[in-house]
Amino acid sequence: MPKLRLIKPLAALLTVFILALATAACAGAAGLEGPPGPPGAPGLPGISGQPGLAGLQGVPGNPGSSGLQGRPGAAGVPGEQGPAGPQGAAGPASAAFPTSIMLVPNEVEEGRPRIKVIGSGWQPDEAVAIEVYGPDGYHVFIGGAAADQSGTFEVTIRPRRRVREGGPLKPGLHGVVALGTVNGGASATLMVTSKPTIVEARGAVFDARAHPVSAAVLERLTGSSMPASGADELIALLDEANVEKAMFASFGFHARGAPDDAASSAENDFTAEEVAKYPDRLIGFCGINPLYPGALEEIDRCLDLDGMVGIKLQIPISGVDLTNADHVADLLAVFAKAEEHDAPVQLHSQTPSVPPYAASASANLAAIINAHPDVRVLHSHCGGFMDENTRQLWLGTMRPNVETSFLDLSDCLLLFEDAPISKRELMVWMLRKWGIERVLWSSDNLVLRGPDSSLKPLAALETLSKFPFTQKEMDIIRNNDGSAWLSGKAGQ
Repeated sequence: MPKLRLIKPLAALLTVFILALATAACAGAAGLEGPPGPPGAPGLPGISGQPGLAGLQGVPGNPGSSGLQGRPGAAGVPGEQGPAGPQGAAGPASAAFPTSIMLVPNEVEEGRPRIKVIGSGWQPDEAVAIEVYGPDGYHVFIGGAAADQSGTFEVTIRPRRRVREGGPLKPGLHGVVALGTVNGGASATLMVTSKPTIVEARGAVFDARAHPVSAAVLERLTGSSMPASGADELIALLDEANVEKAMFASFGFHARGAPDDAASSAENDFTAEEVAKYPDRLIGFCGINPLYPGALEEIDRCLDLDGMVGIKLQIPISGVDLTNADHVADLLAVFAKAEEHDAPVQLHSQTPSVPPYAASASANLAAIINAHPDVRVLHSHCGGFMDENTRQLWLGTMRPNVETSFLDLSDCLLLFEDAPISKRELMVWMLRKWGIERVLWSSDNLVLRGPDSSLKPLAALETLSKFPFTQKEMDIIRNNDGSAWLSGKAGQ
């Protein structure tokens, strides 16, 4: 407070002094202008003003009207097509269609067989090379092919003759490989077997199955008139093949178009008349239909005819249903009649033209045969057209007495004469299991089969020669005179 009191008098005094000086100056002459004083210190910044209020937003103007659309210009002239670009590289192999090959056949005999290679899954036009690998380092390029637009090819290959080029195939497992230029490769196995030692069948003592056919049966079978085929025609064929004797089986069993038993009896009479022409070479069998009311009486009558010694049964053509109890009873009665006469039976139970028997039918047939184990039965066509396992099982149930059970070879060998050797060896093995001494050769000769039939005696012997029997086995079959079946006494 004391300092404040001192300052106020001094300020008043200074003010009076300044006013005095100003008055004196106004009265006197003006003096010279002094030099500019130094710049004053900058003033303090003023206080910022408050921001003004925002102006009001203007009203938007109305949109202008659209202008008129101009007319489209005329289309330009198309330019010329440019040249094709270079072909792109082949795409990768499709996983959806992998490459594969198939060999036809896939089993061959040693040597220079022809083998068809069929491939699929390659790229269109892809080049494929075929190579063969085998035992003992065998490896040879053996051919080539080009896939078509669908990626498949087919080519036949054959081993070369010269050893330096691979040479013939030798026995053993081989691999055939197809190598493509794009899609990689594929392979398949090829079995090469040894050539069997073939024993030629020259002539035979006994043909266990041939048929005479009357004009009446030919007319029922063909619908037209044809001359009968009998003993004279068969003897000429037997002579051609160097065969001594034959069984002549009547068509009396045939039910098609036959109104009653009279047709069966007439056919049996025809056969007996034909047998009588060559009684030392032909052995007659009565054709019997078990379903005919007079079947049992016909057996008695027919077996009393000269030269007629046995009964021929043809189950499918006779219309026998082995699941029908009445039919089973009729067939059982025929077997009983055969046992009464000690007559051999030739039993044709199955053919390729009918479905295989149901289990119940096979069981019923086995029961009939088992009920008469002493009836000597020759099973036609190796017992029926079944696969090996089924036939072996079926035949096992059909021979309650091994000594009275026999097989004939008609047709069953013919079906496999061009099969791979392993298949033919399997059939020979089956016949060995059955017993070669109870296997009878037969031609099944029938005039309806035509002049070039492979079932003529000579052709049937040629078929027999294509199977790998030993020389001893071939001799047993060719020299079997059928006496063990016909009379129950071998060699008679």
